Amino acid sequence: MKNILLNLRITKTEKALNNLKKAKTNEEIANAIDKSLKSHQTFLVHWLEYQPDSFFLNQKVKYIKYFKQRLGQLKRHSKVKK
Repeated sequence: MKNILLNLRITKTEKALNNLKKAKTNEEIANAIDKSLKSHQTFLVHWLEYQPDSFFLNQKVKYIKYFKQRLGQLKRHSKVKK
C-alpha cells in the first residue's frame, strides 16, 4: 500500500514539474504553482496584477528546483523501500 501511495506522489510531482516547465505567461505560472501545491487559496493569482514579471520568473525557477529535488527524494525513497 505504501508503494502505491509513493508512486502516486511521484506521478503527481512529475506532472506538476511538467506543467510548470510548460507555463509561459504569468497567469499560467501562478496557476501551475497553485495547482501543484494543492492550495485552497489562489494567493499568486490574487496578486497577479501587482507583481512584476520578474517575480513570476523567479517563482517558476524556484518551484522547478523544488519539484526536481522532491522528485529525487521520492524516487530514492521508493528504491530503498523495495
